[in-house]
Amino acid sequence: MSADDILRACAAGSMPPPIALMHLIGDAASEADLAKHLALADAAHAPPLRTLCALAARNPDCWRLTHDMLATVTHDKATSVEALATMFDNAVARSPAASVALYSIGDETALDNATQDVIALMRGARLLGRDRDMLDLGCGIGRFIRALAPELRHVTGLDISQKMISEAQRRCAHLSNVRLAVSSGRDLATIEDASIDLILAADVFPYLVQVDLALAATHLREAARVLRRGGAMLIMNFSYRGDAARDAQDLRAMLAQTCLREAELAARPLAHWDAAAFLLRKPD
Repeated sequence: MSADDILRACAAGSMPPPIALMHLIGDAASEADLAKHLALADAAHAPPLRTLCALAARNPDCWRLTHDMLATVTHDKATSVEALATMFDNAVARSPAASVALYSIGDETALDNATQDVIALMRGARLLGRDRDMLDLGCGIGRFIRALAPELRHVTGLDISQKMISEAQRRCAHLSNVRLAVSSGRDLATIEDASIDLILAADVFPYLVQVDLALAATHLREAARVLRRGGAMLIMNFSYRGDAARDAQDLRAMLAQTCLREAELAARPLAHWDAAAFLLRKPD
């Protein structure tokens, strides 16, 4: 997609401004190129493009940071869980916010906006409640845990990156109903059977799929094991392959090996993220 295409999509409202800015930066060979793209965006006067330009202005190092992160976090090279853990250890050291959401370009406000988008989706699907226990699978720096803990009975956060967990512990230190731990990335062996009401997996399955489809299938079987009857799992993005039909086919084949069933999720376009959402439920 060219810079002109990106700007048109953003101006039309079909691409959220943070996502558009991320793509513009990726398209720009240099900071000077990015400046040209931003000048075109500013001249267009469309409200979404003004938001894009404001985000770039708040983060003058966004081109360098994004390209550093693109060189650190790849979607086609990691061949093992250990390689992923090292990759994310390196990424969080560079920028906690960008390590879990590159489109935030390291901007905490942009990250919070996208987080609240997903939480609104969860509220709309009635997934939250003070009588519910949640597992944040691949919790990263704890952005969802910090925001959701007040609305849940207990939250467990697992991640394969020790440095991600350390950052999450720092951000969630004031929350008494939270447990954070480094996981193997191969299963949910540390979680008891039928002990969880809700599993959130935001930008986790793309990396499982990247390593091995069988690893993704194992995590779905494990999710079915740890969920209580009537429990739910929300997956934000199944892969980064850019093939929605293939994602749906692979997910359905995996679900056939479990008791989980895909549930209808009310259409609610995210204002700050372009993730594809999948809601799975365990029968009562």
